[in-house]
Amino acid sequence: MNLKMPDFKNLHFELPDVKNLVIQLPYLNTTLDAEALLTFNKVEDVHKNTPANVFVEVQFLILFLSVIWDVWRSKENRYLKYLCFWVCLLSGIITECFTLFNPQIGNFYHAQFCVMLLWKREPLYMLLGVYVWFSYTLITLPWKCKLSQLGTVGLTICLTGTLWPTFDMLGLKYLFWTWHNRSEFFNNYKNK
Repeated sequence: MNLKMPDFKNLHFELPDVKNLVIQLPYLNTTLDAEALLTFNKVEDVHKNTPANVFVEVQFLILFLSVIWDVWRSKENRYLKYLCFWVCLLSGIITECFTLFNPQIGNFYHAQFCVMLLWKREPLYMLLGVYVWFSYTLITLPWKCKLSQLGTVGLTICLTGTLWPTFDMLGLKYLFWTWHNRSEFFNNYKNK
């Protein structure tokens, strides 16, 4: 097997021009406005095209509220749970923005849901429900089991290794997101 590295010399990524609030990205060249940051799709349209998406969105937003409730009512490990919540939220935002806007990674599309962010490219449920709920739950659930530190880490790894891939497979099956290989970055990998 002979894999060739892509040609990184010709890749160019510019940071946004902050003065004019114009975003210069590979697939985007638009002014930053409220509609670009937050868009509401009609529930009927989303349900007509992909009925499972409405259920998934509501489910993950409810799970996000359960995390808020757990952080708020917690007496044990309160500050660790606050820290865990904010780290999970920020890591989700950073991960999604990096994978959406980096021309070397941006090889997937999210399906349309009712509440979309960033030029209708990022569903809100992904940041709040998936990153916060999954990460927060998989980290804090083993704390309640009163295991040793090694046992807590082991259980967290087992849960993460089981639940994340399962969700990824379900997301592909029900087309919550899709991957593509049509961009210039993948040309070096195609058979000639």
